[in-house]
Amino acid sequence: MNWRRGLFQLWIVCAALFVIAVVFISYYDIKQHFDDVWEIALDIPLALLILGASLGTVVVIENQRVAEILEQKRVADTLEDTGIMKG
Repeated sequence: MNWRRGLFQLWIVCAALFVIAVVFISYYDIKQHFDDVWEIALDIPLALLILGASLGTVVVIENQRVAEILEQKRVADTLEDTGIMKG
């Protein structure tokens, strides 16, 4: 048996067991921390989504108003060109 290889494998196993033990002991603290992080992480993008949706709605309404004005102008220009309406 190669002593270096055997001790290295033993070291890997002990390190893995140590990590598992630390996670097992502090699981609830870690879970609570990540729950808090998720609440904060979801609140900010949700607020940005609501803000973006409201601004998007304003842009859509404004674009509709501009389209209506342009359509009225096009109709008025067409009527003037045909001589139906003098303006």
